[in-house]
Amino acid sequence: MRDFYQSLDAFILPSKTEGTSAAMLEAMACGLPIIATPTGGWIELFARTKGGFTVAGNEVSINHGISEMLKLSEDQLFRMGKDNRKEMLDHWRWELKAKLFTKFFIIFIVNELLVSKPF
Repeated sequence: MRDFYQSLDAFILPSKTEGTSAAMLEAMACGLPIIATPTGGWIELFARTKGGFTVAGNEVSINHGISEMLKLSEDQLFRMGKDNRKEMLDHWRWELKAKLFTKFFIIFIVNELLVSKPF
C-alpha cells in the first residue's frame, strides 16, 4: 500500500460519516496532503497539523478544495505532507497506541475490581 499512496499527489476522503479512517491515517503516514470532510478523527488531527483542507461533504465544496490545493506550490504541498507524516510519527505509532490502550485497560480493570469487591 505504501507504494500506492506514495504514487499520489494528495488524498481525498469525501465521507459523510466515518470513524477515524485507517486509509486517511495511512495516507498521512506516507506524507500526503489531505482533503477531507469533517468526520471521524480528521478535525482532531487537523487541529495539530496544517496538512490539508477540511471541506463540506458535497461536490461543490470538494471541488473547491481540490482547486485550492492545485494552486499550491510543490514546496507547500511537500510541507503539508511532511506535517502529516510528523503527526503520525509523533502521535500514532503502534507502540504509543499500545501503551495508551494498556494504561486504559489497567485503569478499567482496577476500577472494576474496586467496584465489584466492597471493602
